[in-house]
Amino acid sequence: MRNREIRHFLRRAVAAVFLVAGTVTLPGCGGGGGGTSPSTLPPAPVRRQVASFNFLTKETFDLARGEFTTSAAGTLEATCDWTFAVNDIDIGVYRNSCSFTQFLAQGCTVVTESVSTTAKPERVSASNAPAGSYTLIISSIGNTAESGTCQIFLTS
Repeated sequence: MRNREIRHFLRRAVAAVFLVAGTVTLPGCGGGGGGTSPSTLPPAPVRRQVASFNFLTKETFDLARGEFTTSAAGTLEATCDWTFAVNDIDIGVYRNSCSFTQFLAQGCTVVTESVSTTAKPERVSASNAPAGSYTLIISSIGNTAESGTCQIFLTS
C-alpha cells in the first residue's frame, strides 16, 4: 500500500512540474497574441471630483470665481449649470490664481474656455493639464441675477 501512495504522489508531482513548465515557457498562449499579461497593463484612468462651487450673480454682466488644486496631471472637466435657461453663462479655467481684474485685462493663462450662447449646462475640458492650482471663472451675460453650481473633475 505504501508503494501505491508514493507512486500516486510522484505522478501528481510530475504533472505539477509539467504544468508549471508549460506556463513558464508559453507565456503568449491563451489568445492574447502579444504576450502581455494583465499585470503589465497600465492602470485604468480614474475620474474623480476635485472641486464643487455654488455661485450667485447679481447683475446683467457679473462674474463669479472659485479656485481649486489638482495633485496629478490629467484631463480636467468643468460643468456649470444655472437656474434660468434664458440667461447665458460662460465659463473658463485658468492656471494659478486669476483675479477679476486680471481676467478683465486678459492677463490670465487660459487652460480652456466655453462661450456658447446656447449650451446649458456649460462644459469645458482640457487634456494633459498639469498638476497645480487653477481658477474657474463664471461669466453671467444674462438679463437677470443668476445662481448655479459648478463641478470640476480630473481623470488621471
